[in-house]
Amino acid sequence: VNSGPLVDGLATPEAKAKVVELLAEAGRGSAKVSYKLRDWVFSRQRYWGEPIPIYFPVTTDGDPRKGDAYSIDYSQPLPVPEEELPVALPELEDFQPGDDPQGCLARVLDWRFFQRDGKWWARE
Repeated sequence: VNSGPLVDGLATPEAKAKVVELLAEAGRGSAKVSYKLRDWVFSRQRYWGEPIPIYFPVTTDGDPRKGDAYSIDYSQPLPVPEEELPVALPELEDFQPGDDPQGCLARVLDWRFFQRDGKWWARE
């Protein structure tokens, strides 16, 4: 598109590289990678919540997966250990939003609540 004799006719990747090279030679620019993470995680799974790899301690006298009363301590977030990443998501047939603002993953109690070393935990 009439970019000059040094760039015209080049495929897009080659043209970009050539422009960067010309700018660097003229002392007017350099190659730089920029990331826009504004909605990087959130846009892909907006209807059912993004599985942030964090879990929280749960206080309960029973089994929260069976409807027993529980309390989640959101003041003590713990990262999922790196060797457990990525977080495996449950199989779902209904991704529709429900009454719970936490999204449909919160409705999968067998996935959300788990025990480790005799203590209950809740996934974010």
